[in-house]
This record gives sequence, structure tokens and C-alpha cells, in this order.
Amino acid sequence: MNSENITLTTSKTLNPAQFLSGELPQELEHDCLELMSFQTKVREDLENIPLPYGRKLFTDGSSRIIEGQRASGYAVIEGSTKEDLKVLEAGKLPSQWSAQLCEIYALKRGLDLLEGDQGTIYTDSKYAFGIVHTFGKIWEERGYLNSRGKDLVHKELTKVLLTSLLKPSEIAVVHVRGHQRGNSSEEKGNQMADSEAKRVAPEPGEPTKIMVMSQSSGEEEDREKPVYSKKELRVIEELGMQQGKYGEWIAPDGRKFLNKPLARRMLQEIHELTHWGTQGLCDHFLREYLCIGVYELAKAITQGCVICQKVNQRAMRKTTPGGRELAMRPFQNIQIDFTEMPQAQGYKHLLVIVDHLTHWVEAFPTRRETAEVVVKILLEHIIPRYGLVNNIDSNRGPHFTAQILQKTVDALGIKWRLHTPWHPQSSGRVERMNKTLKSALTKLIEETQLNWLKCLPLALLRIRTRPRSDLGVSPYEMMFGLPFLLTPYSTGSYQEGKTIAHQYLQVIRQILEDLRKKGYVPQTSPLDSNAHQINPGDWVLIKSWTNTPLTPKFEGPFQVLLTTHTAVKTQEKGWTHITRVKGPVSPPSKPPNSNTSPNPSEWTITQRPDTLKLTFRKKPKTR
Repeated sequence: MNSENITLTTSKTLNPAQFLSGELPQELEHDCLELMSFQTKVREDLENIPLPYGRKLFTDGSSRIIEGQRASGYAVIEGSTKEDLKVLEAGKLPSQWSAQLCEIYALKRGLDLLEGDQGTIYTDSKYAFGIVHTFGKIWEERGYLNSRGKDLVHKELTKVLLTSLLKPSEIAVVHVRGHQRGNSSEEKGNQMADSEAKRVAPEPGEPTKIMVMSQSSGEEEDREKPVYSKKELRVIEELGMQQGKYGEWIAPDGRKFLNKPLARRMLQEIHELTHWGTQGLCDHFLREYLCIGVYELAKAITQGCVICQKVNQRAMRKTTPGGRELAMRPFQNIQIDFTEMPQAQGYKHLLVIVDHLTHWVEAFPTRRETAEVVVKILLEHIIPRYGLVNNIDSNRGPHFTAQILQKTVDALGIKWRLHTPWHPQSSGRVERMNKTLKSALTKLIEETQLNWLKCLPLALLRIRTRPRSDLGVSPYEMMFGLPFLLTPYSTGSYQEGKTIAHQYLQVIRQILEDLRKKGYVPQTSPLDSNAHQINPGDWVLIKSWTNTPLTPKFEGPFQVLLTTHTAVKTQEKGWTHITRVKGPVSPPSKPPNSNTSPNPSEWTITQRPDTLKLTFRKKPKTR
């Protein structure tokens, strides 16, 4: 205690243990369990065990697919014993209702039928049981909002269920296990309610008319005084608008001025009825109303409609085409492909290889289209002639994706890049060369009457010595530094001697350097950023290959798993080039909310280009 390193001070922080000292009060302020039970109940006398008196009701709902169509229904059964069970009420419900919604409505109708009476209601829905006993009261205190501050999915029906819970004089809502085969009165009652709900669901006719769920009428909602932003109030003042009876502002030309939330809601309702495009929505809206940014609101609504996105033509700016790593020397980067040929002497395939820098072409007849053939040609012809290749790109044919080929190129340090499926533009250079090569072979066959095997060397010569359209020089000249002596009139004179040979080498070196620099220009550089705004986790539509009348042009939506600069990957379609993708769009299970403005995502997802690793980061909340 006398050490200089120790300082004694009085702390102002209270120790929770201090509150445990002293004598206990004579009377407890409250019972915690009793208080918690009271705060989570809509009514104090609500029980979860059967009442020994009163009526007994059994409720159940059903929603299932029958012959491709969803059928929904509910049933309320009454009976104290298994012998006197009878159907009290049953009906067909809207087909789009889920099983949970049907269960809630069935319980609500059971409570309505017990108005002013005593009784017990049995339900096999834990969701409906939980609403009346636990979280229904909590939702009511929160204004029927979820943890994200948005309206509950079954908000209106939950409100009327809690209202109906107050109608009986005494009530107990009991949970019973569903789909049991027992012989007790509770199990028999639940079985009868379940079978009756399933029976009435697919019956023909209109579903049960559902009364308005909300306690306030639509007229009262429309007459709520709108709230305008500062920018909107400034426009109101500049245009000299007059205020109407219910607080709305009217422009000099008689049109009503709406704030953005109300305009968005109105545009959403119009679009759901008509599925008009952006301009059509704006034209119809502006006949009677005004709003700041109405075009952006209409555009966001049409882009968020999955049905319109599936059917409408894809309208977007042409994406910047991506390229590959620039080739700085001949046969540094090559593109490879197999093409079918008429059978001649047992050969029916042609392996075509094109150099990215010079466009020099090599073609090898093969009897089979296999990975072993590709390995043999690379090891016996390409590498001995031109050295190790840095990059090879091709389509995703099985002869290029086989393990024997991929392991061979990995051992040699060669990067093999596979193209995006169903995007032939990625193989554009070798595909165009296939067409050019077949055209040259056709002319030679017609001229010489020989088979294509005999004509192949001469066809390759013609292609290699033809000047390129983009540079004006031939692949031969870019490879060797001088033009090919194609005709007797293209003669060259040569001189002997060491000095002349030295000068010749210097000239050839300079010519080759100049020609290869020219070859850099037509090459497309790789993209350093994405050609799209789609991230992993987003939902997209993918263009369909079929063109059947009266069917959507796009399929989906599908969730994106991975992305590259020019492609996205989904579980259903695999890798798809961005030119056949539309999105992001709304998820399939989440309908667009017309009452609230769209909020940005709470999470960001980033992907490193050299790995398949995804990084999830939560955005900080802004106040």
C-alpha cells in the first residue's frame, strides 16, 4: 500500500453488486414471469390449455398444387367428442394464398364464430398459435414492422386476427400436432378439419369473399395530409400552386402535385394493371398529376417488373468487348479449335491454330477429335517450331477440358483459358479462320479436282501470304520480315559478303520490330473493370435460345453465384456471357413494395479476379 506505483482513488462507477446489499423490501414490486406473460398476451385470460367447459372448434387451412394449379381452402369443425364432429364452416380461398395464410384465416374465422361465447380452438399451425400467444402482441407494439423496419408479410390478416381474439368471452387456443393417425377426439377433429380444407380447395367457383382487412377505409387513407420535401415545396412556391381541400397542391393547369411516395404508389398500381413501358406510364400519369422525377420513378418500376423484363426486348448500351493479354511475339498467345471436314483417307477433322499477333494459321488433319490428338500436335509440331506458348484459349469442348490435356499444359507452364459457353464471339478469330480456310479449300478443289487433304498446303499458303485488312501486311511478312515472292514478277536480288549479310540482318530486325508493333494495335486489351453492374447474390434473367411465339424471351430469375468482367455464373445455367443477361431484377419470392422507396443493399460482395473467394461486408448504417 505504501508503494509509489499505487494510487488510491474513489471510483464514481457503481458496482451492480451494491444493489444486492441491504434488506429485501416487504412486498415485491412485481413478478417478472407474470409481467412477461402479461406483456406478450393480447388478453389476460388467454390460455394455451383446453378449457373444461365451452365449445370446441378445430381449424385448419390447405394450399397445395393440384394438376399444375394451386388450390387453397379452410375449414372450421365443431364437436366435443369424436362422434359429434360436424363441419361448422368451410370455403375456398384465393389460389395465391400460402398454407400459413390459410391457417391464420381459419383461426380468425373460428374466433369470429365464438363471438360472445366460451370455447377452445385447436390448430396445428405453430405460426398461428405463436401469433395469438407470443409475437402478435410484440408486432402490435412495433406497428407491425419487422426487424428491418418493413411491413410484415401478413400484416393486415395479423391485425384482424388479433382483433378477433377479443371477441369470445373466454378463449383458449391450443396447439395440436398435425397429420396424426390417433383416435382421440382432438386428433379426429384435426383430421376432419384437414381433410375438409383439402376437399373444398379445388372445388369450382369463386373463392370466399374476404372483407377489407384494414380498420381504416381507403377514403381516410387518401385524405391523409401528404408530406412534401424541401425541393417539392420550393417547386410549389415557384409555380404558384393552390392548396386543395385535403392538403394537396393543385397546379395552375388543374393537375394535382404529388410527392414521390404517393406518385410511386400510383405508378406501381397503373403498371400492375397495364404493364406499360416507362414512356406510357409517364404520359398517362402526367395527364392529371405532376411529380418531380416521374420519369425515373416509372423507369425504376418497369425495370423492377420481372414479367416485363422477361418479355421485353433487351435494351441497353453495347458493352465494351474485352480482350486477352497482349501478344508481344509470334505464338505467345494462340487460339485453337476443331472443325468438321468431309471424310478423306480416314481424316474427318481439322485442328486449326491461329496466332493472335501475326494471324499465322496452322491446320492439322486428324482422324479423331480427342485430347490426345491435341497433346500430340502441341508437343510434336507447335512447340518445336515456335517455342513454348504462354496462353492458349478455346471453347469448352471435351477434347479441350480433358484432364490429360490440362495436366500436360500445366506441367509446361501454359495457361489454358476456356471461353464462356454459348458465346461464339469469344472464339471469333479461329471461327473466322475456319470459314476462310474452307472457302480457300473449296476454290482449290473446284480448280484442281483433288481432295481437301491434297489442297490444304496450298490453301494455307494463300491465307498466310494474303495482306491483312487491318494492317495491309500478310502474316508471312509479319513472321519473316519480307513479303512472299508469290509470282514470277516478284523477284528478289541477293548479294554476297559479310558486310551485306550484316546490313541485311539489321534491316530484317528493324522491319520485324516495326511490323510487330503494328500487330499490337489491332489487339483488344483486357478489361480492367466489369462490363456490367451485377454482383454475386443478385438475381438476373437469361435470354432463352428458343423463339416460341407468345413465350417470354428471357428465363429466370436466377441467382448469381460468381462473376467475371464479362460473364456471370448461375446454378441453373452455368457461365453465361453478359450480352445474354438482363439485370439485376427483383428476387422471385419478394414482390416489389409500392409503398416504400427502394433501399440499397445492406451487404456488399467483392471477388478477387484471381480466386473464387467472395468477401461479404456489411454497410454501416447512415443516420
